[in-house]
Amino acid sequence: MARLPRYQRIGLTARQPVSLDFAAAREEAQLGQTISQQLDRMSEFAFRRAAEEAERRGEERVREEGALPTLEAIRERGGPRGIAERAAVEAANRIAVVGIESLAKQDMQNLIREADKNNMPLSAFEASMADIQDGYAASLEEIDPVASGVLSARLSDSAMTYTGRYSDISFRKAQAAAKERTNQIMTIGSEEIVQLATQPGSTKESLEVAAQKFKADMLELGVQEKNAQKVIDATLKTAIRQNRLYLYDNAAGITEKTALLEEYEKTPLPGYSYEQNRSFNKQLQNNLSTEINRARTSSLNDLKVAIDAMTLTGEVPPGFEINEDQIREIFSEEQADAYMSSWNEASEDALNRGALAYMSPARTDEITLDLKSEADAAKSPEDIIKTTNRYNSWVESVAKRNDALNKDAALFVVQNNESALGIMNNVTEQIARGDINGASAGLLQFRDVVRGQFDDLGVAAGKPIMPKAFASQMVDIIQSIDTDVASVTFQQIRNNLGGYCTQFIDELRAANLRPEYVRAMYTADVAVQKELLDISAQDIKDIKVGLATTDLDDVRKELTVSLDDYRQAYLAGGGPVAEKIFNEQYAVIEKMALSRMKRTNISASEAVVSSIGDILPESTQTVLSTQGQYVVPMQFDAQKIETIASRLLGEKVLPRIGVVPLDSEQYPGFIDEAISFASLASTGMWFNNSTGDGLVLHYNVNDVFLPALSEDGSPFEVKFSDMPNILRTAQQRLKDDLPILGLPSGAPIERPQKILGIEETDKGPRRFPQKDNK
Repeated sequence: MARLPRYQRIGLTARQPVSLDFAAAREEAQLGQTISQQLDRMSEFAFRRAAEEAERRGEERVREEGALPTLEAIRERGGPRGIAERAAVEAANRIAVVGIESLAKQDMQNLIREADKNNMPLSAFEASMADIQDGYAASLEEIDPVASGVLSARLSDSAMTYTGRYSDISFRKAQAAAKERTNQIMTIGSEEIVQLATQPGSTKESLEVAAQKFKADMLELGVQEKNAQKVIDATLKTAIRQNRLYLYDNAAGITEKTALLEEYEKTPLPGYSYEQNRSFNKQLQNNLSTEINRARTSSLNDLKVAIDAMTLTGEVPPGFEINEDQIREIFSEEQADAYMSSWNEASEDALNRGALAYMSPARTDEITLDLKSEADAAKSPEDIIKTTNRYNSWVESVAKRNDALNKDAALFVVQNNESALGIMNNVTEQIARGDINGASAGLLQFRDVVRGQFDDLGVAAGKPIMPKAFASQMVDIIQSIDTDVASVTFQQIRNNLGGYCTQFIDELRAANLRPEYVRAMYTADVAVQKELLDISAQDIKDIKVGLATTDLDDVRKELTVSLDDYRQAYLAGGGPVAEKIFNEQYAVIEKMALSRMKRTNISASEAVVSSIGDILPESTQTVLSTQGQYVVPMQFDAQKIETIASRLLGEKVLPRIGVVPLDSEQYPGFIDEAISFASLASTGMWFNNSTGDGLVLHYNVNDVFLPALSEDGSPFEVKFSDMPNILRTAQQRLKDDLPILGLPSGAPIERPQKILGIEETDKGPRRFPQKDNK
């Protein structure tokens, strides 16, 4: 660093005149003094400016290098030298103290925030504060002990301020925490008593004891007694109300609930006004009244259902039991006696009469007349009411049974026959897992059970064997079978169901099985089955796309001509049901014919003929004669069936095959037995039955065809498969009594088997060669 120039005063030496006053010399001296003074002032100004410049450079150094680095560098060289370094040290000291103090205060502020956030203990806070104070003061100790002392003193004041502030924060937080803990303890204690109110064995007295203990605990915590009592009162107000509701809801029965309500009336709820307590008790009383009414209604309904079920099945329904104590709880004494009497009478009636679900119409009418006679013979009011009620109940039960039989006779059997229900459920499970053989065997077993009960009930022959819902379920299963394996399933069904197969398919048809599936189940040709299932998913409009506009008309013309005889025979005596089935058959053949024309480019005539041959081969087995109009299934010879049917219409044969003469009340004018049989022999007509596997005989009364009746009152029906045996039996009876009509006495009887083209051998029946029907 440049040294400041040193100035010295310049003295002027003059000769000393002797007592001479030299004005010029004096002026010169004065001028010299003036110059000297000016030089001194100039020197002083220059020195001051140099010092100021040195101080400025020192301060700039501090700003550029930093306070602590500057102090450290000057200390390492042995201390400040010159004005600039002394100025730098002085400025650095000032800046360092202020800067370090600012950093220290920032750390102190951060410390108080962290301590507040983490709930730091006061002792730990004071230790951390001391560490901040000592650490920052020590940073100046070696550099400038004086500055370090100043900083320490200033930080000490700040530390005391922040420590006091945190002490206040800690105290307030401690107070709040203590209050929170007390409130929490009070809340938990109150909730515990309320929860205790809904525990088994809890009573009003036990709740009050728990409340007093809770109060003592609150006083120990420093809660004022007045406040503690308020908490206890509020707690007991809620707890005792909850306890009463709990006791009421868990009471053993209506009697116990009634006793509780009486007790509640005597001891009002604590903390409740008169109106509030009355409202509470009224609510429970209304609840009890509703429960009693509901129990009465439920008991009466249960009794009615049980009586109806017992009337039908003859047995007490599973799970039903009369609880006399409960009955006497909800009914008055008189009502309870009447209730028990009704059940006892129903039990006795079911035991004496048997089950209505298996009872014949004749037996039903007999019991109805007996009960009506008892009601008519009653004298006292009590007996009149009692017998009339029994009669009315019986008539209602019979009416319900008959209504159920008319709606779905098979469902009625399933609902009242556990065996039938079990078999049906097994069949459903077997079909679901693909066991067609097992399901088919189950269906035959189910058929036998249902038919047996039908016979007991007098249900007319031909009624569906499967309940409607069950048949619909079977339809869904069959229509969901993959078309590639459907033929195997259909073949299994045909083979396993045998004679029941036709009725089974018809019941599926009635349950909306697609017409294509119906025809597929009848045919044994796998290719035809596949073709039918494929077109079942197609709409006739889609099939016609690409065909000529005249193709549909040509196909319909060919169908009308080809199926004319079949239609006449099939619809004879069938009514709307037969017409609906024929229309379905017609629609299927039409779809197949159009589909074949589209795929193979054949003519309408060829398509119709081939489609009829594949779908409806029995259309060639039609009989249109003066003695019958019907269609014969393919497994029978139509000509032979016609021959047997004609022979059964003999005047002497008819009474021997079970045909009864016309009832004069039903058909006035046909009174004489001989006339009836003569009329049948000359004008009687055979029509197909509802299932297509047999014939039903009809009278012709003024061109109106009325079914002939069998001995059990049902229409006289013969199955195609039974016709040979029926004719043989009739001929044997004729042989025992009189010569067979049309044969000389003693002539051999032609065996019915031979008429049908069947010969009995040791190895079973053998079919004779048949002539062409044409």
